[in-house]
Amino acid sequence: MSGKLVDQSRQAALKHVGFQTLLVLAVTLVCGLVSGLGAGLSALVGGAVYIVPNLVFVWLAFAYAGARQSKSVVMSLYLGEVVKLILTIVMLAIALAWMELDIFSLYLAFAVALVAQWSIPFFFNHNSGMKNGCSR
Repeated sequence: MSGKLVDQSRQAALKHVGFQTLLVLAVTLVCGLVSGLGAGLSALVGGAVYIVPNLVFVWLAFAYAGARQSKSVVMSLYLGEVVKLILTIVMLAIALAWMELDIFSLYLAFAVALVAQWSIPFFFNHNSGMKNGCSR
């Protein structure tokens, strides 16, 4: 049962990251069309700085499930979050230090991915039409 739970949780998290990726690609397209190729590439970098660490988090955080592995579940969540934060900092530092980027486009795509992370649960309801056990 725990393997199935891990797979379901990982699939839900990957859907969220996929939705973020689609939003970042849309921002990239708009920035590229409005401000040019450099702005589009900057937006793509900004989105990648947020999305790549999220993918690493999903991979690490959903490695374990089940009551017997509760310590492993907690440790994988903590490890995933630490790695995500460090990877985000390193990727952003590299992008800002060594790349010629349109800062507005980079931060716009990063912010869109970040806001999507907070707002996705409101758009995706995984309880077959019921949220928090209550009917609509």
